[in-house]
Amino acid sequence: MEKAVYMTLLLIIIALSILSTPAYTIDYGVHGTKTVDGDPGDWTGSPPATTPGAVVSNGEFIISDPAGDYLPFWRSDWNWPVRTDVDIVEFRLTGDANNLYLLFRFNTYDNLYSQYIMVVIDVTPDNATDGFASWTPDYGDVELGGFVDGNHVSWTWDYVIGINYDWGEGGYGSIRIWDHNWTWFNSTGQVAFSQENKVIEASIPWTEIGGADLYRNNVIRIWVLVFANSYGGIWDPYDNSATDDYGNPCLVGSDAYDVAGQTPTYNDTSGEFYDDNGNAGDDTYPSQDHWVDTSYTVAFSSLPEPIPEPSKYIVIVTIVAVLVSMALLLKRIK
Repeated sequence: MEKAVYMTLLLIIIALSILSTPAYTIDYGVHGTKTVDGDPGDWTGSPPATTPGAVVSNGEFIISDPAGDYLPFWRSDWNWPVRTDVDIVEFRLTGDANNLYLLFRFNTYDNLYSQYIMVVIDVTPDNATDGFASWTPDYGDVELGGFVDGNHVSWTWDYVIGINYDWGEGGYGSIRIWDHNWTWFNSTGQVAFSQENKVIEASIPWTEIGGADLYRNNVIRIWVLVFANSYGGIWDPYDNSATDDYGNPCLVGSDAYDVAGQTPTYNDTSGEFYDDNGNAGDDTYPSQDHWVDTSYTVAFSSLPEPIPEPSKYIVIVTIVAVLVSMALLLKRIK
């Protein structure tokens, strides 16, 4: 009898683990409304205890990223890009009934024109192939990647949010949306650029990225990329003959300078990008070091606290009852 009870408990634990959700769950519409003014004071969540890391705190999804892990290449004679300006150290996301809110914090913010930001969204996070494309728009030489059943694959996106001071000189037009298309449109959302606080803050209406019902009680996958700006486009360190501080040329396939939540593995003058085998920085341009694999799954809940649905309780009770019955039957057979 004792052996049967232990077996039953073990199977119950396994069943519960199967039912758990790995996504970061934020309280949709509870703590979400933010004033887009460049002051991060109303973002009150506590950052992750470790860097890099991710956490949900006070209704905010937060990624921490190490300072100094940016792509090291630049033109010292042009003083461009300002590499610490494109060095993201924190990303935050939340939402209310009307908008998605984003906050980006940088190591420094010395030049208003430094950053070209992309937040990439897949609304079916367990399906790598049903989106629009795996390459990001605007010629940034980045392909999204991930793993399915242990195999490295391309990962397609549904929406891309782009933010660039140069597009609208900090006002309307500084946010663009790509919606299952290589053609963008100007968002009607708000954006604020604060050199004093070293942050960029933005709101995007849900209606511009599929509608609120697409996100409520749903899970999405996101990537956060930072490029160097070039008159509204993406600055290519290879095409501009950039070097690191030791004079080594840029041989990286991708143009992204930082990826939120990803710590690079530098190999000579490669970078924080991956080849098609999932190996970091071991191929030189123009080969396969253009993948960005670091993404996060985020769940939006419409409840004050993310609790199991009643249907889960029914399933759990049913499983427990069946397992106990099996244990008792085995005892009688013995």
